[in-house]
This record gives sequence, structure tokens and C-alpha cells, in this order.
Amino acid sequence: MRSAKSARPEQNIMAEVGYSAEIGDTFNVELAVYYGRLRGLILQGPIQRPGGNTYDPATGTFIAGESRFINDQEVFSQVGGEGSLSFNPLDGVDLYANYAFLRVLQEKANTFYVQTPAHKLNLGGRVRAPLGFTLSSDLHAVSSAVWSERSFDAAAPGGVAVQALRVPPYLLMTMRAAWRTPKDALEIFVQSDNLLGVLPYDVDRRLEGSALQAVSPALAPVTAHREHPFGNPSPARFYAGISAQL
Repeated sequence: MRSAKSARPEQNIMAEVGYSAEIGDTFNVELAVYYGRLRGLILQGPIQRPGGNTYDPATGTFIAGESRFINDQEVFSQVGGEGSLSFNPLDGVDLYANYAFLRVLQEKANTFYVQTPAHKLNLGGRVRAPLGFTLSSDLHAVSSAVWSERSFDAAAPGGVAVQALRVPPYLLMTMRAAWRTPKDALEIFVQSDNLLGVLPYDVDRRLEGSALQAVSPALAPVTAHREHPFGNPSPARFYAGISAQL
């Protein structure tokens, strides 16, 4: 993989307008909208056969082809917004919610860029009870995305085939319960980093042809998820621990 001598720096123009306010002693509100335009996105170009001697004595191999980093001719326009709210109704109770929206248009192709999720929602809260008890939880919801992944294919133009691989929407929930001794000398806790992912990632495939196949789409929120088509599934994880301050 080499960089083409004609590759130019990416050109990105961004504009953002935001608003922030504190309402009394209990509410905090933040809003933002933004617009961006990207030219010259750097990506991997097609595979080309090298000229001359294709033997590389340093590695003891023959070079079948090489790919260079080039500038994409596409122009990307992005429009998005974010909103967040934090709420403290009682002493020791903290709640929050935020939502983000992003839409990216490929101007020349007149199609939307779908490799980035369009919607992200986060909810959470924390309760600090008397006698050193604390309970916190967060919920993250992410919409689907379609990744474009390259693979070598001699029959494809340029020797590279591009696959459109869909990542389904997913929910991720964390929870933590802890108890601290006086003066915070010792903490005992139990925690889950993915409380909802109790079913295997490929549960829909496992249920094919069975009487439960019709309900497999409804099981998506409680299955292990992937955030990348080739990433490892993220199942439910539970653990406990003790920490001390000396």
C-alpha cells in the first residue's frame, strides 16, 4: 500500500450553532445543529499490476499488484444535530438523556452515506442512597449501518470487490451496584457491561426452520451485538470486585 504523489489533503468545512441553558437548580439543556462539507476523502485506490521486475528480494515474494491511497472524487455534505438534558430532581439522584442525528449525502451519486448510524440515543441515571449504596445504569440505542468492506477479487474491476455488509441496530445496557464503607476506604460492587446481550449473536440463524423462527426478530434487543461486520460479538458480561483506598 502506497500513497499516490498526487494525493491532496482532505478539505473539510464545518459550521455549528449551539445553545446551552441552566433552568433553576435541576435542569441543564444543551442543543446543537451543524453542517459540514468534505472534499477529497482519502481512500484506497484500485489494485494495479506493477511494471518491470515484480520480485521483491527483501521479502522473497512476487508482487501481484499494488494499491495507492487516492482522493475520492465524491463530495460529502453532512447535516446533524444533538440535544442533551440532565435532571437532578432530588439530592443524590442524577438523570440524563441525549440524542444525536446525522445524515450524510454523497452529492455526485445523490445517495446517502450509510456507514455511520443516523440515530444514537443515550439514557442513564445514578442514585446515591444512604449508608454508602450507589446504583447506576445506562442505556445506549444505535440505529443500523451498512459498511463497505473491500476484498480481493481477480474478476472485479481493479481486482477489488466492495461488499455492503449491514450491522443491525442494537441496544447496550450497563448497570452497576456498589457499597462503600465510611470514608470510602473500601468499595464492593457488582457490574454488567452488556446486561441485555444474553442470547448468542447468531440466534436468528439457529432458529431457522424451527417453530420459533417467527419471533427471532423480536429477540434482537437481547442478543449479543457487533459494532463492525467483522468485529467480535459482544455478549453479556457480569463481574464483581472489591477496591480499596490506602
